[in-house]
Amino acid sequence: MVVEKKKTPLRSTPALKKDADLDKFAAGAGKYSSQKDQTYPWEEPHIREDVKKTLPLRISEPLYLKLKYIAERTPYSMNILF
Repeated sequence: MVVEKKKTPLRSTPALKKDADLDKFAAGAGKYSSQKDQTYPWEEPHIREDVKKTLPLRISEPLYLKLKYIAERTPYSMNILF
């Protein structure tokens, strides 16, 4: 006896509200500004290139299996490959 699994309807993602700051940013794209009054976080003097940070990442199963296959057959770990 085979029991049919009920399919749930697909849910759409909620509509994102437009942000006024994002609109201002997009409106200024391509415009040259000679003012350098803002320093971005990655431009701070205490930021070092040799420091590595971890980031949990969701990847598809085929990509995961490809990385695992390569890692098992080479001296590289999965973390280095991705």
